[in-house]
Amino acid sequence: MLDFTIGLTEGVAWPWPIAVYLFLAGISGGAVAVAICVNLFRGVHLNTPIMKAATLIGFITIVLGMICLVLDLTNPLFFWRILVYYNPTSVMSIGVMALLFYIPLVFVLMCVALQQEITSVSWLKWLDPIISFFAKFRVALDWIVLILAIAICAYTGFLISALIRFPLINTAVLPALFVASGFSAGCAATKVLAAWLFGADRHGSDLHVLHAAEWPIMAVEALCLLMIIIALVSGNAAAQAAFESIKAKIAASGQAQGSKGKIVIATVKGDVHDIGKNIVRVILENYGYDVLDLGRDVAPERVVEAVRQTGAKLVGLSALMTTTVPNMQATIEALHAAGLDCKVMVGGAVLTPDYARNIGADYYCKDAKASADLAKQLLG
Repeated sequence: MLDFTIGLTEGVAWPWPIAVYLFLAGISGGAVAVAICVNLFRGVHLNTPIMKAATLIGFITIVLGMICLVLDLTNPLFFWRILVYYNPTSVMSIGVMALLFYIPLVFVLMCVALQQEITSVSWLKWLDPIISFFAKFRVALDWIVLILAIAICAYTGFLISALIRFPLINTAVLPALFVASGFSAGCAATKVLAAWLFGADRHGSDLHVLHAAEWPIMAVEALCLLMIIIALVSGNAAAQAAFESIKAKIAASGQAQGSKGKIVIATVKGDVHDIGKNIVRVILENYGYDVLDLGRDVAPERVVEAVRQTGAKLVGLSALMTTTVPNMQATIEALHAAGLDCKVMVGGAVLTPDYARNIGADYYCKDAKASADLAKQLLG
């Protein structure tokens, strides 16, 4: 199993079938939505090569994606339970209901778009009156499927952004990014299949519209990514200012008493995310501990030297990215190699209790309060 999101939620690891579903669902919703938008832009509801290709892609990819989801369940035969035990406040339940309507409706739209191809097969001619019946509702069908297609693209963004332990993806911009990415991938897939299977004119007006839409879609994707980066940078600065204000208030109120012990904390080498570490520092200082904050992107040697000079009995290490966890392990190994009499507590979005033990940490703290409780237990 490939735990590509290890540490995003405590006790939850999403294997590769989930990643495949996210990709396929985006293509499905994006392809169908783009094709319908092209028809609406031209003021028609025609079974163009673009519409044929998009609906075929949309139905096949969403079915394959749902197969991935069902197979990923511990008990695949119990997938129906989420339909019975519906929770209207759950993002996942809302998404499942959207899929429940989207899949059959996109199938109907595909049959309508491919009516000529389907009824040309002798043993499928009996479907002609049924398809013709649904074709009478083509305008309403297009609009409903368009709304659901956009919802399917956005749903995965809402679902992942609900993972509050990972600031990079815990943002309201993520659903918009998923919609733009779905449109981009769906547009590309539709153009290829329309030209290859349905003989779309590569210089025709429909493909020209898709070509013209690519740049605005990519611009929206870039804008969403820029907004996420800005939010991370500005959010970190705002949090730092808030921490300093809280620290000043505590000092002014006289709550901080004599030192109960020395603690060294740092964000490990290669990692520049320090909001969580700063929260831990403020809480520990409020509890009366003398905290030496080495900052972020701290090399193992600096941590070892700081512990040696201060005589600290407790070290706190933080990491937000999976790529920097090896540096956390290297820091722990350096402390052990130096023979220093100290305990190491670790925390951060990418860590779990088991992972903390595997890299040699003495303790795992899921939040700042847990760090303070541990310090009280060890240092008094």
